[in-house]
Amino acid sequence: EMNFLDAVKPPSAAITAAMARQECCICFDDLCNDSSVVVGLQAVKNERVCRHFFHKSCIESLIAHSNTRRVEGRVCPICRASFHHFVEVPNPVTNPVGFYNFLDLNNDKTLSRTEVLDGLKAILPLAYQRIEEDAQTLWSHWDADGNESISIEEFCNPINGVLAYLINPDNALLRVDSPIPNIRDDPKGWFHHWDEDNSDSLDNSEIARAIIKTLRLQQTISMTEMMSFLENIATLFDPNGDGTVSLEEFLLEDGLAETVVAYLPEEGNDDNDIDDDSTPDEEKL
Repeated sequence: EMNFLDAVKPPSAAITAAMARQECCICFDDLCNDSSVVVGLQAVKNERVCRHFFHKSCIESLIAHSNTRRVEGRVCPICRASFHHFVEVPNPVTNPVGFYNFLDLNNDKTLSRTEVLDGLKAILPLAYQRIEEDAQTLWSHWDADGNESISIEEFCNPINGVLAYLINPDNALLRVDSPIPNIRDDPKGWFHHWDEDNSDSLDNSEIARAIIKTLRLQQTISMTEMMSFLENIATLFDPNGDGTVSLEEFLLEDGLAETVVAYLPEEGNDDNDIDDDSTPDEEKL
């Protein structure tokens, strides 16, 4: 049986895209949403082992999967760094020092641009492009001494600090990402939307992320299950057997495009009303 750790080794275009957009790379849903707790992975000495963040429920499922299947132990599903336990990201409003220290991955008592951006993307309900643009514009204010890092004093500056940006009510907005093209009306646009590495083909991880997000299956099917399912039916959508689906293969009669459309809700229905029973099933194909 294929497991998620094998499915993302090495990180694919879909995983790289999910990281940039600060999605949980296990379920591909936004890290920052109303119902999820974001966690980091830590060693025995309570130090973070890598820069990656995940939903608490997803990491719990991954650990349970590892225990029951006796696969590789507790390792980050992206970089494979070993971890002992996970810890919730501290609330920057109620515990700014704790949040600052949590982001300080290398324990050098300062925050780099990458550490700051990772933290902001993990907890702010803003489009990742907006956060990156704001950080570029505001960095000279955040980094008052111009040394390309943020001290705890700079971070907590009540006027120009990162904390001031975090608690700005204007940043309590809904996340707005690029809309997914309607696969019924624009299958080529849908294909290119998910072709993250512009290779003119979709690999299994890109297809899995596309299906999970298009059909809104984040709470219905795990990444492990979707990757395993696609592996089992690969020959149906990849007739030349090269491990990817080209645009020509995608548009074939009874190909991947038509299959995804078949599982969409009827037009006019609420897109959120997708029954668990509608999850792709080999027997239905």
